[in-house]
Amino acid sequence: MTFTTTVQQANKILMDHLEKRPKGIRKHLPGAVAGMSDFLWPVSLKLNQPFKAIRIESTHPQNEILNFSRIEFFGFDHAKHNTKSQRTLIDVSTTAECTQSSTYKHLPNPAMGAKGNVFACNVHTNREKNPWWQADFPDFIELKKMYFFNRMDKNGIRSEHIKIIGIDKDGEAHTLYHPLAPGNLRPHATERIAAAMKGLQELRGTLSFEKQQLFDKHLDRFSKKSQPYFKLASPTIQERHALVKPVLKAVNLCLRNYPEFGMTRDTGKLIQFSKRSVRYVRVRTVGRDATHIGGVEISRKGKWLHPKWSTGDKVQALTYKRAGQLNQIPYQYNLRGKSASRLFDFNKPRNINEIRIWNMSKEAAGKTSFLEVYVSTDKKNWTCVYDSWLVFRNTLEALKLPSMIVKTDWPPLYSETLGKLFSLYRCQNMINPTLKMIRGTPELEKAFGKGTQAGSKLARYAAPLHLTKHGLQVPLRHRNVEKVMGRFIETRDAILAAGYSPILLYGTLLGAIREKDFIAHDDDLDIAIILDGIAPENIDRAKIKVAEELQEQGLPCRAGGLSAPIVHYRSKDVNIDIFILGKVDETVYWPHKKLKIVPEKADIFLPLRPIRFKGHDFLAPKDPEAVSEARYGKNWKTPDPLFEL
Repeated sequence: MTFTTTVQQANKILMDHLEKRPKGIRKHLPGAVAGMSDFLWPVSLKLNQPFKAIRIESTHPQNEILNFSRIEFFGFDHAKHNTKSQRTLIDVSTTAECTQSSTYKHLPNPAMGAKGNVFACNVHTNREKNPWWQADFPDFIELKKMYFFNRMDKNGIRSEHIKIIGIDKDGEAHTLYHPLAPGNLRPHATERIAAAMKGLQELRGTLSFEKQQLFDKHLDRFSKKSQPYFKLASPTIQERHALVKPVLKAVNLCLRNYPEFGMTRDTGKLIQFSKRSVRYVRVRTVGRDATHIGGVEISRKGKWLHPKWSTGDKVQALTYKRAGQLNQIPYQYNLRGKSASRLFDFNKPRNINEIRIWNMSKEAAGKTSFLEVYVSTDKKNWTCVYDSWLVFRNTLEALKLPSMIVKTDWPPLYSETLGKLFSLYRCQNMINPTLKMIRGTPELEKAFGKGTQAGSKLARYAAPLHLTKHGLQVPLRHRNVEKVMGRFIETRDAILAAGYSPILLYGTLLGAIREKDFIAHDDDLDIAIILDGIAPENIDRAKIKVAEELQEQGLPCRAGGLSAPIVHYRSKDVNIDIFILGKVDETVYWPHKKLKIVPEKADIFLPLRPIRFKGHDFLAPKDPEAVSEARYGKNWKTPDPLFEL
């Protein structure tokens, strides 16, 4: 069976179900509107007529909470006098005046919906009848596009009942989005299924012929399982998982190539295409923080065309794009941030058929996963000759199908797929939200860790990533060790100058005694202070005093949050946690699992002893082995990469 036939068959089964059993959509496709995965895909709406306000309401028949992560608005700012600026699409979210029906506890600012972090719960009303949130815009703002980002946990299913309304200058309300309105559910589900099927088709095109045959078998298996599934009166979780498994297997076939390239011409990315006349070449990173590439070589039949701006050893900086329309595509896939680009001009059309590009450094190699290369003769019509993140986009689209079927009950393979995808594309910003989704479900945590490990192992040039409690991070061993230790010594000396005795503790102590190095998967450094006479109930107050004293010594640190006995020092090189321990009589009170303060005999901590670590002198507890066992258990000598994920 060909892929086209397989897709048509699967699509026909799904469409027949939507046609014949519209009331069964919520039963067999419970995530047709919203599910636990919907933080991956913001609701994207074009605003094709002038609106002065956007209002979001909950239409739940009972009292409900309205909560979501963030909304971003794009449009034109006519307050700018420059004509070109008036027609340049920009983010206008912060120009909105926001209000809501009620506020909930520590979330009193309605404007946080447009100004807060994308992965949070920035809008939260009380539980009430038809809660609402509204953004009003000044007259000089012309809205053109909006993105609604869902809450990032199981409570995100509340967005099933949202209604998005545009209010025009005359005060008339226009419904822009309301999937549960009569007659809307089926077309909404149809649209999501179509997007997923298109994603699967695009993914298949990235595979070799042999892999395509296996891909088709998985899709055929899904089609065959679909027919009996849609006849079930009430599908179980196990039956839902069995149905989506072939789709997830098909998707995973495409997640086997790391979208990276090396730091030399020979290890760079060679982009080949049929000979064409080109004057301009644009290299663009999408939604990432890349700032440099190592070099670009443009050639014809292996002969290097050697303009003054492209040499084999000269660094070519990617500069942030400041002109033209805002690139909105990254926002559809949660890749927020500016796109950086570099334009090369031959001054006249030249026939070319190859472009080679390489990175400047190992660090830069980890920031060019989302790369596009375009060519043009007139700077108006562009042809894409390289798209490194096609698999990323279409994987997210394809995952809409299993998401519709499982809603909030992810199978382990779904979690593993996300882990692999995010590590392949180094989406560190997506890791923590996903971890919050699966926290407390061991099989999902394990599968996610397995996926990140599988994806990270494929890296050849970029620094490896490892899943830790802080997300997907570059381990300390693979950073600039001189800079890391420089920050650590700076912290040690500031603590000493403040009159305290800093000791190595937790993962840093474990590495010092077990491996004589950083732990293989550690991504931060731990140091501690024991405060004599400080009882557990006073540690929180004491940490504030310590933070202030360290700030006086010039250390840019801050006290941790409520009930977190930590002072944080954050830098671009390394994050350092300064733990505050208390001591009363012969007992030390220290942060244990999940920072819970527990008592421990003081004689394993005191008196302190010197220890040599990474070529520098530090202090350590009297019995480092006993302290490590007290914290990590009898198996502390055996590395555990997923400890306390």
